[in-house]
Amino acid sequence: IGLEYTQDGSLRIKDSQEKKIHGNEYSKLVKSLIPDKDFFEIIHTPGYNDWLACHQENGQTFSQWVEFSKANPLPKVGQSTIYIQPLGSWESEDSSSKDQQKNLTSKLMSSFELFLGAFFLGLKIVVLPPEPLSSSFTHRINPSSSKTQYLTTPLFTFLKTKKTSLQNCFC
Repeated sequence: IGLEYTQDGSLRIKDSQEKKIHGNEYSKLVKSLIPDKDFFEIIHTPGYNDWLACHQENGQTFSQWVEFSKANPLPKVGQSTIYIQPLGSWESEDSSSKDQQKNLTSKLMSSFELFLGAFFLGLKIVVLPPEPLSSSFTHRINPSSSKTQYLTTPLFTFLKTKKTSLQNCFC
């Protein structure tokens, strides 16, 4: 299931399942899929140096993702905790906006913790202290956006290593 804008500018669900959802339930679903503007920036057309500008991506439905990844979102025996590991600094360098940034970060983590607790009923949710992104992680500065981008392979290796040291870890 995804969202797309129609020619008249309204949102609609983009999936073959949309015909099975009617009336008020349809509008509730659409509303629930619209990102909160406090947490998400609008994604603009990719710039010349962005991944999507350089690589053809067809996207996929949720059903295709489940089939492709063979995802099993159910914990196994002994897995009772979901650990959230924030990476890097979540605070602005601008001292005038640090309190605002800290409040937004706290709101985001609390919301995420509540969502996970509701979705994974019975599992304990633990937010770990932020882990700094050291210069040892392979990274580059994107020439178009001037933002730092990290290679995911070393990050995943770090997280897998950390996961093995956590008790009763589901993910």
